[in-house]
Amino acid sequence: MAATNYTYSVATDTANAKVHPKSLDQEIRASAIVIALEGVGQSLDVLTITMKDALSTGDETILDGVIAAHQGTVAVNLPLPTNRKGVPIVMNDWRAGTPTDFITFNWCDKTTWFGDAARVTDEALSDSGDGLTWNSAQTFWICVTCGKIPQEHRLTETHGTIIKVDSATMTENPQGTTDGDYSVNYDTGDVTFNASQAGKTVEATYSYAVTSTIYITPDATRTLRLTAVEVQFSDDIDLTDSVQFDIEGYIHAFVPGITVDDVTPNYTTSFPTGFRIPLGSPRIYKTMMDFIAEAQRAYPMIPALGGASWRGLIKPVYVMRWPYQEDATRDLVADMGMRIRIKLQNDIPFGGTHAIATLYAVSTNGS
Repeated sequence: MAATNYTYSVATDTANAKVHPKSLDQEIRASAIVIALEGVGQSLDVLTITMKDALSTGDETILDGVIAAHQGTVAVNLPLPTNRKGVPIVMNDWRAGTPTDFITFNWCDKTTWFGDAARVTDEALSDSGDGLTWNSAQTFWICVTCGKIPQEHRLTETHGTIIKVDSATMTENPQGTTDGDYSVNYDTGDVTFNASQAGKTVEATYSYAVTSTIYITPDATRTLRLTAVEVQFSDDIDLTDSVQFDIEGYIHAFVPGITVDDVTPNYTTSFPTGFRIPLGSPRIYKTMMDFIAEAQRAYPMIPALGGASWRGLIKPVYVMRWPYQEDATRDLVADMGMRIRIKLQNDIPFGGTHAIATLYAVSTNGS
């Protein structure tokens, strides 16, 4: 016997142009094919069925039919997982949906405030006089190479910095090294080269902070169910502004009699598409006691750890938590335009090292 591969196109040979390997495995094994299945593999559009030996013409026809009928979904009769003793593993109160977490900007650091950031393309920088340091018209560039924003690499294309000298793209020094061509002071918007660029044309493409506002918004046709919220403060925090949390939604979804008019809205009985209103009163946290008084849980202080470099936690951190799933439901429905807005009321950065909120949610289909 010799293992034999049979290949198919996911896009054209399956019922819904998608594959669920475990379900397909079970469907093939449950068919009338005589030769045993060895495995199901997929690489992009190529679906490979490996049988333990070559199929007869009749069995190959059956396999073709199984592939054509495959729906690409989880089979309802897949066997339950079991422990080492063969006892089925059962979970109570299984929550459907995809875990989805949101992290606010660091309220202490404007170079993380990318939500409303403005984008500048090919700005001509001015030489400070030594050919090494070049100045920008804007301060507080968004930094996606500093380790300040979780999963910062996802923002490289939209908010990353590009520096060109005489139209040639330069390389930023990796954190803590001089192995590239330049470094950036993201607070001041100054670019300093490792070697003089006197007499040359230096251009910068970058994003810079405008406001502290961030929106927590479900994807189209989805619902976000908030399960918990945390705030995390370094022990050197200095509150200089109030934090505001509020929920918004489409006016036509929440106010009876309101219609949508994109041509001549009168802003009394008709409003343009996407017009949002506050849903209830905002939560405003003016003092540290406001956070402490509302929090339902707090954790022991996390000490500084990880070293003194940019990779480490430089200051101890305190964490307070609101476990929403234990006392109430907080749902944001995309079709109703619902979203959470979080901001510093006056866009004044806190003093200190670290202050963020993390919102834990589950994304589900529909409302």
